[in-house]
Amino acid sequence: MKYLFVLVSFFAIVWHTNAQNGLIISNNLVIYPDSIIKQRVSKSPAFQLIFDETETHDITYLSTGLKIKGFVIQPKKPGKYPCLIFCRGGHEDFGSIDLWTTSALADIARHGYVVIASQLRGSPGSDGKDEFGGADTSDVINCIPALAHLPYADTSRIGIYGISRGGMNALQVLRSQKSIKAAIINSGLVNAFDNIERKDGAGFEKEIYQRLIPDYQTEKQKQLMLRSALYWPEMICKTTPLLIMQGTSDWRVDAAGTIKLAEKLYALKQPMRLVLVEGGTHGLRLPIRDNMLLEWLDRYVKNKTPLPDMTLHGE
Repeated sequence: MKYLFVLVSFFAIVWHTNAQNGLIISNNLVIYPDSIIKQRVSKSPAFQLIFDETETHDITYLSTGLKIKGFVIQPKKPGKYPCLIFCRGGHEDFGSIDLWTTSALADIARHGYVVIASQLRGSPGSDGKDEFGGADTSDVINCIPALAHLPYADTSRIGIYGISRGGMNALQVLRSQKSIKAAIINSGLVNAFDNIERKDGAGFEKEIYQRLIPDYQTEKQKQLMLRSALYWPEMICKTTPLLIMQGTSDWRVDAAGTIKLAEKLYALKQPMRLVLVEGGTHGLRLPIRDNMLLEWLDRYVKNKTPLPDMTLHGE
């Protein structure tokens, strides 16, 4: 009887934790400082309209029992809008989402989207430890139930957008989630082994992999494989069309790995578009990036355009 009680208690705790995933426990309107507004508007006058038509919220939500910080950026005008999960790059506080980032995401929100962005565990204000593609992927997945708590969010239309490390997280999400209508991978990490093999690899392995990835010393091969979509393209959701954007002059992510992943996805007849930008650097901070992103989101998320016929056909 004692062991039965312990077992029942354990499953009750697990159920309670899972039931609370995505629960938003704080939600505060962000007031942008004049310095950011002036800097954005000086670079592009269109940003004044972006600030006028959108609002940003600082949120805390629950993920596997942890309190995770994040942001929601949405139109001010009431309505039901398609959603976008933004997956940040970097690790811990490096590359964490600040108000400069959210103001950029506001440009997407202005086009009629509710954008949710997680800081991930181990980042400023969040509980837990960053595992660089481990349990932190749950923090991205739990943005899906978090969206269900937002009155403006239409959770039947959700896309995902990942940059750099966030591209790795986004692809990991697509292993288990079948409801994502479209994905954009920008300068995404698709081969975790590559960071070791390149000239700066020894420092990266010690500073990031050895320090953040659980069981790295004893399960190096297994752990890096889990973080490398190049080795499991067949596990990516077949009904999620992928837009993969990569600069050919990106020193952080080798374009060769991105091309190899695209070749494997092509062989699997995955709905996919690969865009290589000649001379493009990490993150592709170019107008063409935003135009392609919005066109992809509008087609497959906002308008729910049917997937293309991937079989050989035509005249």
